[in-house]
Amino acid sequence: MNLMKDREQAFESAYQQKQEQERKKTYRRNRLFAKWVSDELNLKGEQAEELEKIIFLSDLEEPGDDDILRTTIAQMKAHGVEVDKATLERRLEHFMTRAGKQDDSPP
Repeated sequence: MNLMKDREQAFESAYQQKQEQERKKTYRRNRLFAKWVSDELNLKGEQAEELEKIIFLSDLEEPGDDDILRTTIAQMKAHGVEVDKATLERRLEHFMTRAGKQDDSPP
């Protein structure tokens, strides 16, 4: 009986660790993506930081990427830049790959 409970706890622990790694990877991706957006808009200093914060925090609104995409499109449009959703989705994929290659340092 203890063997089964130990195995269950080990699987649960491994699952939680994997979930935590994925969460950190997504945070790194979002930071890289937000930085890219502010660079695309040629924002510097406080303006860049504020925009990056808005974009980063927007991903916490709902599961998936629709929230961060919607916010990014609106922010870019407000700055006079038209961008399509497919382009932003490709950038998110690119930054997810980069985030996965980074070490496991805190986001």
